[in-house]
Amino acid sequence: MAVFFASPTKLAVWRQCRRRYRFRYVDRLPKKAWPWLSFGQSVHVALKDLFDTRPENRTWARAERFYRRGWVRRGYADAAQERAYFERGLAALRRVFAADGIAAPRPRLLEFTVQQKIGDVVLCGKVDRVDDSLRGLVVTDYKTGRPRAPEQAQADHAFTMYALLVAERFKRPPSKLVWDFVETGDRVETRRPPDALERARADVLHLVERVRADDEFPPSPGRYCGACDYLERCPEGLARAGAVEEPPAEWLPAPGEE
Repeated sequence: MAVFFASPTKLAVWRQCRRRYRFRYVDRLPKKAWPWLSFGQSVHVALKDLFDTRPENRTWARAERFYRRGWVRRGYADAAQERAYFERGLAALRRVFAADGIAAPRPRLLEFTVQQKIGDVVLCGKVDRVDDSLRGLVVTDYKTGRPRAPEQAQADHAFTMYALLVAERFKRPPSKLVWDFVETGDRVETRRPPDALERARADVLHLVERVRADDEFPPSPGRYCGACDYLERCPEGLARAGAVEEPPAEWLPAPGEE
């Protein structure tokens, strides 16, 4: 059997809508450019450039220059929409820059891809940031959009996979996982104890088995069908879709991850 690459985004798409999964990962149909995806990518790139700079060289002028240089222009309906998103991102970056942690040491790793091969399955993901702390490794996942509740972080499958992959990379589990909602300043912290990670690895592999065995791919129509790349190919989605609405954070892929 061919090697199966399983990322948090790929498995999340299957859980959200199996027909959408088929169009993207089986039929490999092209994706659309959406404003919120370009926006998220732009903010992530700016944060990487900012924190990859030595603390004494982190000036606002440099941070803004990073942001403007890395701005992704795809997917916006018009210049007004692009400008509105640009200003959102600029305000978020300004908030991060002004926060207490701006002079903190450079993170151990930023925007890096990590993999773990288990038989013919490769677990893979792109982690935003890993820092050292007195209590161990801290994994940060930057989020744009509306904050989410602590219980959602505790149950989040993608966060669990990131914890698994970081534990494999560094041979020790992270001490803390953080959602950093850069637009509001909210930070949600959660943990994955070592015994929970062992159970999680088995759960992820079991989910991969279900995904690989799927040959039906039924749709799961809902309120975010209007933001699906493949809406015109899905009668059930067309019947349910209303106005295009920016999906919540759990629907959005990690920038650069598939």
